[in-house]
Amino acid sequence: EKLHRSDRFEELACLVLDLHLPGGSGFELMDRLRQDDVPLPVILMTADDSPATLTRAAKSQCSALLLKPFEAPVLLACIRDVLR
Repeated sequence: EKLHRSDRFEELACLVLDLHLPGGSGFELMDRLRQDDVPLPVILMTADDSPATLTRAAKSQCSALLLKPFEAPVLLACIRDVLR
């Protein structure tokens, strides 16, 4: 099923996704957004620093990957960088 385009996507500047979501993963949601031509920059966050996760994140074309735990200023700086 295609994600519904809405004014909400157009209002967003970027999306911050955890890799572990109820019913799926941040990777899956990001892939669906890309397939549906939703051009949002995506910042992924996870506590999983396994080689498989890091490799998939590198190949995912996410705008940034943050490893938990991180402080709020790190996230804010990352968002600022992505929006530039």
